[in-house]
Amino acid sequence: MRIRRNAVTQQEKEENCISPPRFLDYHSVAATVEVDFSERKPNLSISWKPVYTGSWYNWTSYAIFYQAGDGTPFCRLVPKDQHNFIIADGEGWDYPNAIYMVIYTYPHSKESEQDMRRYDLPLRPLPTFPPTSSHDTVKIVAAASGAFVGFTFLMVFLFFVHRRRNSPCSLLWKGDKREEEHCKQPRNNLASGRPTSGPDSFYACYFPENEWFKLKVASVVNFFRNNGYQVEMDVMNSCELSSGPTRWAEQQIRRARNVLIFLSPGLLRLAGVIDDDPESHQEHERVWYELALLKKIFLQTHSASKMVCIALPNTSIKAQELPLWAELIYKWPEDEQTILKRLNDKPIIQPWKC
Repeated sequence: MRIRRNAVTQQEKEENCISPPRFLDYHSVAATVEVDFSERKPNLSISWKPVYTGSWYNWTSYAIFYQAGDGTPFCRLVPKDQHNFIIADGEGWDYPNAIYMVIYTYPHSKESEQDMRRYDLPLRPLPTFPPTSSHDTVKIVAAASGAFVGFTFLMVFLFFVHRRRNSPCSLLWKGDKREEEHCKQPRNNLASGRPTSGPDSFYACYFPENEWFKLKVASVVNFFRNNGYQVEMDVMNSCELSSGPTRWAEQQIRRARNVLIFLSPGLLRLAGVIDDDPESHQEHERVWYELALLKKIFLQTHSASKMVCIALPNTSIKAQELPLWAELIYKWPEDEQTILKRLNDKPIIQPWKC
């Protein structure tokens, strides 16, 4: 007759888990274990296949017996309907060290113990590369050639953009005879009136009425540049405007021998703005600042010799709007030679009245 034991306490179960009795009337069964180092990294995820026994074996739990190297052995009891467990990093084992483990059905006897199995962190496989075939070589060469051709096209494009920025006459379309005349090279030095002394600086002051007006101003400026007069214009020096457009304009005006002022309704309107009214010139601050500086120079020197006022064709200018320094106006292109002589300090002054 088999004597039934009283129910054991949880403490007794844990003690029996670590040090099971030597003799029991049944033997426990070991489970098949799988260990995953990466699923819950740095913790260790373990799972096992369910164990099936006969009705004679009344087992209640799984005993997870593990040990890290020569450290202290540990045993954890989990219910028999549970088939996975997490061993936290630091609870008897430290990532990524190896671990020794075996799982038994509980209660178990010392006679049925088996050796623990070692589980290690899997080594990372070395990268493998597919063999290169002649077809792949052709693809690589084609890709390199395409990149070289694309880079060449990009450099050519940037070159033309640079030339277009520094030579606004390149904006003119073929057949625009009137504007192309200002971009042609002079026939001879006598007709062009080239400056006979060293390089002098000149500056172009204008109001951007619209794109076509800006293009006409640029074509006239380019005409002077082709004839040896170093005329500076904001659209031709965009890289030098990093210090600020107003500061750059002030430096150009103070350094220039003459300032070419291209008259237009917008410029005359700004010239009449009160100096302490910033709201009315906020959008075109650079032009207003240039006009204020020219007015200051005129008041200090009592002379308009620095200003060369030019009226372009089809530009509406009213005499009552002209400031004091704009009484002498040259018409373009009729007064081309007169302007050249003026820039050479050989003026033939014949004012044009509106």
